[in-house]
Amino acid sequence: MSKVNKFPLYQFLSLSLLLCKALFSLSLPFPVVLSLSLSPSLVLSFSLQDTIIPSSNFVRMWSNDPDQFVEDEDDDTFSYSVRISAQDLLLSLATEFPNESAPALCHAFTQHIQQAEMDKNAGNPHWWKIHESCLLALGSVRNLFVDHLKKGKLQFDIKHFIESVILADMTAGSVSPFLIGRCLWTGSRFAAVMDPEIMEKFLQATMTGLHPTQPASVRISAVRAVFGFCEYLKNCGTTQILFNFLPNIMEGLLSITTQFSSNVLALSLETLIVVLAIDDNFTASVEAKVTPLTIAVFLKYSSDPLIVSLVEDMITQMAMWGRPFLPGALSQWYGLKRFLSGALFRCLAELIPHRFIRHATL
Repeated sequence: MSKVNKFPLYQFLSLSLLLCKALFSLSLPFPVVLSLSLSPSLVLSFSLQDTIIPSSNFVRMWSNDPDQFVEDEDDDTFSYSVRISAQDLLLSLATEFPNESAPALCHAFTQHIQQAEMDKNAGNPHWWKIHESCLLALGSVRNLFVDHLKKGKLQFDIKHFIESVILADMTAGSVSPFLIGRCLWTGSRFAAVMDPEIMEKFLQATMTGLHPTQPASVRISAVRAVFGFCEYLKNCGTTQILFNFLPNIMEGLLSITTQFSSNVLALSLETLIVVLAIDDNFTASVEAKVTPLTIAVFLKYSSDPLIVSLVEDMITQMAMWGRPFLPGALSQWYGLKRFLSGALFRCLAELIPHRFIRHATL
């Protein structure tokens, strides 16, 4: 008798989600898609409850492998899982049917947050997973929510949600580090709707999340939150609120850069580039720390094209300011001339003004 292979549940769910995604991307009339997929609300509710929620296997894997956690969290990840497929489905819904998806998501959030509260009161230790999945979904479709809120098309008190759910989870006593990290990331996604005092609380929590005593998942999420806050505040021209936090943020990022490798290192370098672009005076004050680290990273990972590219971006960022601190940094870079293959040195020669090169080589 031939053995019948059972089709794994996760593959079935992934194919189902991809099928739904395909249906919504065909630009079919909404009633047709509605009849095929029941309703956006039910699809979103199912996605949040049964597919985006992190399984125990994921939690275990991410705890043991921070690089995999970064890979799975990346928007451009090559990883494949039901959770990632569900995120793709949410983004497809938000793109193809924004007017229907926004209120459906609000309904799903309310429903699941209430369910999580009941589970928490009943002593279920996994209640936090529902919150985490809701915050992931909310942060993923940030543009949809912000756009509908600005146009008055959505009845959802996002500020109250941030304070009563996200901030409350983030400052709770004993909760999963993955929920704390998700709160930091989601908060940074909605910096545009935060009051200054609430933003300061998130920045303080983000700075604390970078500390070496924090779990790796919290530190990684804090790095992503730093990137989000810095990018938003720089685009708005309101970086002053960051100034008091920059020294500790820089220390945390440098610590992570020296303690991790591969994907975590790349994420940290990307965020360092953004932080260095905030204020030229601050960049000058940390040049003595950043330059040796950049050199060490280049020498250790010279065969990694991504890391080398990020190192070049850091050099570019420092060179853009054209400030007096550059000659000191350049003298160290040019001390490596005999070790460089030539590509990075040529990059430096093109980026740095001639007067600084001459000064640095005297």
